[in-house]
Amino acid sequence: MNTSAQRVGERKPDIADDAQEAINDAANHPWVERAARIGYAANAVMHLLIGIVAVRLATGGGGSADQGGALGMLTENTWGKVLLGIGAFGWAALAFWQIGEACLSFHEAKTRLKAAAKAGTYAVLSGMCIMTLARGQSSSSKQQNASMTGKLMENTAGVILVGLAGAVIVAVGIYHVVKGVKKKFFEDLQKNPGKWAEWSGVIGYSLKGLALVLTGVFFVNGAITHDPKDTGGLDTALKSLLDKPLGSVMVAVIGIGFVAFAVYSAARSKYARV
Repeated sequence: MNTSAQRVGERKPDIADDAQEAINDAANHPWVERAARIGYAANAVMHLLIGIVAVRLATGGGGSADQGGALGMLTENTWGKVLLGIGAFGWAALAFWQIGEACLSFHEAKTRLKAAAKAGTYAVLSGMCIMTLARGQSSSSKQQNASMTGKLMENTAGVILVGLAGAVIVAVGIYHVVKGVKKKFFEDLQKNPGKWAEWSGVIGYSLKGLALVLTGVFFVNGAITHDPKDTGGLDTALKSLLDKPLGSVMVAVIGIGFVAFAVYSAARSKYARV
């Protein structure tokens, strides 16, 4: 009886190892890697659109400078809807690939956690594409955030959670700035594609990081003031700058930063270390 139980116990690690190996093999399959590159290309398109909207806001135009607004712009014509479908597929592949990275036992905990967070982000983007296609348009992230945070702020724990979320966004923004200034983004590439990719990475990561820090500060401020309207995300943060001295210039510069990040993302779609 004990021998039988011991054998069952011995099989469990084998089953777990086999399952992990199967996930890793699937995630590292050449076709999954090719699809993941499509996801990076989709990142390029999305950041390009956000950058264009930001520059448009700086020059007196309208639009929603966030992910929802960028995806919504693609529903205006057939080719845009095709791009949404491709983006949903590519981001789903990126999510699956990052799940494989998170499951690799020889990675340190920090790397696995980072991969898991990326997998969640890409899965959300893929889902946003699908929902945008289903609705025919994408509602503003400002409205979605205000609705969600409004419910959270109905109690103290929710207010604390919103504040912590803002702090995390600030930390991610600072990480982006450091990654850009120190050119750590080269670690994500197989090789240096050239000066154009280098400068687009430096400018793109730094200015996108600045935008994230600003967004995070708004979330923290929203938690302090108990006002969900202050937690509308990137679009709210950029539009708030327009009322400040040189605000239009700052929004335009951030928009250019997102365009630069789009250029880097295009380079990453070809040279990514996958």
